[in-house]
Amino acid sequence: MFSRAVSRSGTLTLSTAWRTQLGSRSLSVLRLAKPPVVLAAPTCAKRSFSFAPILRADNMLNEDQPGPSATVFLGNLPFSVTGEQIKEAFSQFGTIVAVKLLTTQTGIPRGAGFLQFASVEEATGFLNAHNEDPIFITDRQIFLQYAKKDSTIIRPPADPSDTLLIGPFHGEESDAWAFFKDFDKDIREVRLVKRQTDGQTLAFIQFNNVELSMAALEALDRQRDSTGRQIFLRYAKPRQSPKQVGPLFARKSQRTERDF
Repeated sequence: MFSRAVSRSGTLTLSTAWRTQLGSRSLSVLRLAKPPVVLAAPTCAKRSFSFAPILRADNMLNEDQPGPSATVFLGNLPFSVTGEQIKEAFSQFGTIVAVKLLTTQTGIPRGAGFLQFASVEEATGFLNAHNEDPIFITDRQIFLQYAKKDSTIIRPPADPSDTLLIGPFHGEESDAWAFFKDFDKDIREVRLVKRQTDGQTLAFIQFNNVELSMAALEALDRQRDSTGRQIFLRYAKPRQSPKQVGPLFARKSQRTERDF
């Protein structure tokens, strides 16, 4: 089959090799212990494959690729997969420091994300394993490459604090109180702040102590509000005291060389 394909095309390309191997090689199977997402590769004969990733790869052969990094970019992910499932599935390749799945401003998954290993060697082993035997999540072959140096840096989740953050938040202060109605007696303050950079509204919900905010996050994260919108909660960083930058008003003759 392989020789016939080559003789017909006249040139052996990456796309030709990919199409030829489908009938003769089973792809890797990845399974998770917890539903609802079951990771598996279907039999090749029962499925039509998209050649878009292969054609993109053909076009990228002469382009500069990101250098080795401990962080790997993940593409073509199912929208239903979670960070915990990604971590569970890929922990066999090394120590995973963080997983970040990308979403739109309204919290809709983008089908992509970043996976950070403890070392460059582990990330390299992960990519090599994928190149040797492609990894599928449900019916999708995922796309992997080193994250670019200027890519979004994965930050570990913030340490628990007494304040939860919803951002962006769509609604009024009363809507925030309604969402946390089961914890209203434990809340010290609800603040809505409009971010100057993009005009989005952030909601800060401060509880009486850290334990109460942890309980609220555990109970309400990713739940839906009265309008059906899914709410994503995270811990807010503690407020920092304003930095003293000197007097607001001063004459030039009063300023020291250090002020310039």
